[in-house]
Amino acid sequence: MDCAGGHLRGSCSGPATLRCGACGAIRYCSRKHQKAHWDEHALVCSRMAHQMQLAPVLYDFPFAYTHHTTRLIETQETSLCLLLESWDVHGEGLWAASCGCFQLATSQRSRGKDVDWRLPTDFCPCKAPEGSPAQHLQSWEEYYNWRGISFESPAALILTWPLSLYHAVCLAQSQTICSRPRETLLIHYLGPEKELEQLPAFVELLALLPAVEIHIDFVGPAVSKSADRETHTFSAFAHCSDLECACKKKGMDSNPKGLVTTRLWRGFYHDRHAELGRNPDLIFAANAGIAAFPSWHPTLELIVSLNVPALFTDYCEEAAVLATETIHHVIRGKHPDLEFPVQVNPFRQPLSPTNKDLDLPTFSNAFVFGIHGPSNARMSQETLPNPP
Repeated sequence: MDCAGGHLRGSCSGPATLRCGACGAIRYCSRKHQKAHWDEHALVCSRMAHQMQLAPVLYDFPFAYTHHTTRLIETQETSLCLLLESWDVHGEGLWAASCGCFQLATSQRSRGKDVDWRLPTDFCPCKAPEGSPAQHLQSWEEYYNWRGISFESPAALILTWPLSLYHAVCLAQSQTICSRPRETLLIHYLGPEKELEQLPAFVELLALLPAVEIHIDFVGPAVSKSADRETHTFSAFAHCSDLECACKKKGMDSNPKGLVTTRLWRGFYHDRHAELGRNPDLIFAANAGIAAFPSWHPTLELIVSLNVPALFTDYCEEAAVLATETIHHVIRGKHPDLEFPVQVNPFRQPLSPTNKDLDLPTFSNAFVFGIHGPSNARMSQETLPNPP
């Protein structure tokens, strides 16, 4: 972790091992750099101290592997690659893009119709569930129990993408999801990266939101030139590794009801929006980094003009707070408050990344927040189970 004051007083004297005694969230190489940085850090120190208090909540996962591996990954005593190897999925199937070790051929990128979980049947959602959730699922424990998945399974590392989107849909309570069968839900998904290699996992939305045809436009610079405008339709769950599983047997009721159609767009949302067709029912961006990238400014101005709910996730609470400040600055006078305040995402990825800038609790999709157009009617309370 870099010294937070290194940019103020020349080169650092050594590794950043000295923590701020008040918040414990940032590190320094020396007392000299800590003192030099205090005027800047003092503005956020108490806020970060409060955010550090959420650590017990954020590190609380039901999975058998997260108690020790999350901390070991943070300290680089183990790695995601070693974990994937222990599950025999390193570089395989849906996991090919998980660690960055493997680059897929351009002709294979983003298609993935035939990729599978490479996990046993009780480790992944390879078949249709017996019924839809009775209410809005609000934790990994509820989801795994409902799907009958073992808590030894690492599937949540990939399922964080579709389930974070599901959670956003439930928070938004979109009127496009109604009691009529075969209703369509249109989502604009901004800034995808690893998700582009794991598109078949989004079929899980059909188990969570049954009898709904879901169309997702993935828009972002990470879409390759060759994949621009590609469309893919998914109507079956990704298979498990068990040869005798019902997910591989024809005639078995193992497929979901409905379709997930994806379309890929290369570039920024504000540049490509006019080509996408009608306005979406929901805008979503995972690990958005709104405060870090100025390219969000024209996108935010466009989003607020569309009068649709827009929800975002980010890695830590401080990033989410800075994002909300950026949103208020960019759309000042056009929107009074956040419709969806910063809150913990129950479907955050259960392993902490190694390249953290702060010692704050940090996970992919850790926090969720969002805005709604100023003049649009509020979401119907009858279409989906109530959010927490």
